Amino acid sequence: MACSVFHDCKSFVENVREVSKTSLSGLKSLQKQVLSDVLNDQGITVSSVADGKDMMGKMMSSRKVLVVLDDVDHIDQLEALAGKPKWFKSGSTIIITTRDEQVLVSHGVSLIRDVNLLSNKEALCLFSRYTFGREIPIQGYEQLSGHVVRYAVGLPLTIKVLGSFLCGKNELEWKDVLERLKTVPQKETQKVLEISVNDLENDYKEIFLNVACILKGEQKDRAIQVFESCGFNAIILINITEYGSLSMHDHIEEMGKNIVFQMHPDDPNRQRRLWIDGEIENILACDWAKINEATRCIKLSPLTLNLATVMRGLGNMSKLRVLYMCSGPNWKDNQVLDKLRFLDLSYTRLRTMNLGVTPNIEILYLEHCKELIELSIPDGCPKLQSLNLNYSKLKSFNLGPSPNLETLSLVGCCDLEEFCMPFRCIKLKSFSLNGSKLRNLSLGSTPDLETLSFVRCRDFEELLPFQCTKLKSLSVHNSQLRNLDLGPTPDLETLSLVECDLEAFHVPFRCPKLKSINLNGSKLRNLHLGLTLLDFIIVKVLYYEITIDEGPKLLSKK
Repeated sequence: MACSVFHDCKSFVENVREVSKTSLSGLKSLQKQVLSDVLNDQGITVSSVADGKDMMGKMMSSRKVLVVLDDVDHIDQLEALAGKPKWFKSGSTIIITTRDEQVLVSHGVSLIRDVNLLSNKEALCLFSRYTFGREIPIQGYEQLSGHVVRYAVGLPLTIKVLGSFLCGKNELEWKDVLERLKTVPQKETQKVLEISVNDLENDYKEIFLNVACILKGEQKDRAIQVFESCGFNAIILINITEYGSLSMHDHIEEMGKNIVFQMHPDDPNRQRRLWIDGEIENILACDWAKINEATRCIKLSPLTLNLATVMRGLGNMSKLRVLYMCSGPNWKDNQVLDKLRFLDLSYTRLRTMNLGVTPNIEILYLEHCKELIELSIPDGCPKLQSLNLNYSKLKSFNLGPSPNLETLSLVGCCDLEEFCMPFRCIKLKSFSLNGSKLRNLSLGSTPDLETLSFVRCRDFEELLPFQCTKLKSLSVHNSQLRNLDLGPTPDLETLSLVECDLEAFHVPFRCPKLKSINLNGSKLRNLHLGLTLLDFIIVKVLYYEITIDEGPKLLSKK
């Protein structure tokens, strides 16, 4: 109806991607279809793609048209079918669907919109059209139709394929299909969805399959670490939720897992990714794990095997790079995982660990291991880049040689009383000790440190003089810190000394980038700012009046 009112003629071109790649004449046949539809002349012939472009530019410019180009994947297709705006009369509408937004950008398309999934009401209506030829299910099939629609979760392609497949089938056949869909995706849906994956470059395809099998729901930053541990450039092409985690439609996830399964359906020992607990335990427990040179990533839920068997099996996986695992009470050091780059044992009952087991580890998460009391680094970790020990029960920690360490987090380690960093950490950028029982800290040589945080460290008394010329943010809250020698910090931007026992604080060196100082609840009596340019100071002082030596460049106080 809309076409007859607002447009002179219309053309709907399906499967542009598939048709254009089928033969050398693919694009010519699509041009012929558009011209035939618009001119209402089925006798039109197109001798070449260049000839088709010329004909479309000359013969369609006087008509207000609606043209839909479905599933475009290359700019050549757009240049052949909708090359220039002057091909179409003012008021024409050209709708293009694609899986690759860059194709639209490259062609200069000005209005680009993501297609939303269908609501339950819309999905049921679409399903009913393909299944029953009407807007609502026929009597007796309302509940079954609801099950199918919930399975499709708003994905139009799945709804369309399942609707066509179930059309004309009886109730028993419907129930059989629904039961089978719980374990194996419907083949036609699978076939169409796989087109997108098969056309990806190899690295992007590997990233997609890793998300589908292992990383769906993982935080973006942590997922990037996994990709880099596997040797991929950290480019995220997956949807990110508002909470910063990787998102994927259930059916896209299912399709990805099925692609991996079909690579070696009868031999999981040859799979690059393992996530099904039964298969993993069978591989780890069997002798034939000794020849495993395929597995790169494992995600394993709570174990029924003993840890010695698990470690022996993992040790035989010569190319294992990424391991998510709910482990036993400790990790023995008699089996070395020398290829492992990323290890996540968070939320486990781990009590002790010797990093001699993982000599080439780059990323280690032991977050919320609330029984962890000992972490040993006998020879250091020369490749370690990120270490997260948040909310462990460590009382003391000797870091050991870690020349490539960039991030160290000990947040919520409320029993931590001793921390030693005797070796240079020349690449350390972020260090958090919030909630510890430390009384003092020496940072040693950390020239690249940018963020340092001591929040709710109520026993903290002394931060020994340090040289962190790249420091941008320093937070010391709720401490007994009385003196602070800031040292030369030309890149410092924010300084927060909330609820501290500081009585005097000086900024002897110029901090040209310092924009904010927060002194809420401080006992500070004297503040010397020197030649520091500030946007604002937040000052709320306990017990005492404060004298501020503003210097010549102080802008404002709040």
